[in-house]
Amino acid sequence: MLKGNLIITLLFLFPITITAQITPDETLINSNQLKANNNIEVRIGLMTKFTTENNISLRGVAVRSSNKGLLGAVSYTRWLKNDLALTIFCGVLNVNADVLVAVGSVRTQSATIIPFLFGVKYEPFELNSSDKVRTYITMLIGPVFGDATNVIINNSVTTESISETAFGSFLGVGVDISISRLFMLGMRGGYYFVTDFKERVGFEKNYSSPEISASLGILF
Repeated sequence: MLKGNLIITLLFLFPITITAQITPDETLINSNQLKANNNIEVRIGLMTKFTTENNISLRGVAVRSSNKGLLGAVSYTRWLKNDLALTIFCGVLNVNADVLVAVGSVRTQSATIIPFLFGVKYEPFELNSSDKVRTYITMLIGPVFGDATNVIINNSVTTESISETAFGSFLGVGVDISISRLFMLGMRGGYYFVTDFKERVGFEKNYSSPEISASLGILF
């Protein structure tokens, strides 16, 4: 836990250290030039938890693995005003799989959870210490897709596909830091609120979870 907290702290401090060495004329845009600009971001989750479980019972030997939390995402942002933008976000929120080996049969199951969200990003510039550092609030809503595949192998091969859709939303706060005329680093924290799937997708019906992530964006 201490190691994880140290890594997150260093990731927050690293972009701040870099931007402290950038002169004002090297920033991409100032707070009066955001309107009509675009930003494409690649985001990596920092709270992803990987777990593996092995169970031996009368049913057989089961191996289960899971990646919980945001693994990665891409987003597109279009600034409508100097302090307000529309955002489209697509990511991978959870991946899990398990294998059950029993006498005469093998069963495998895999599932992926994908949020596809739309919303707004608002920057209260009065909270910013400079044009290079921009704090923001973001609110997103949209569908969350859950897809699972079950395969049973015994005397024959049986495949079952499960597709479910839930409603999801995200509320978060973050900071963007300009490191050059084209690139921006970011940190964000928040929480995904997801309704239950009608049927279980993978291990669970509900995939609400927190997020702490880092991003690299290209501005144009």
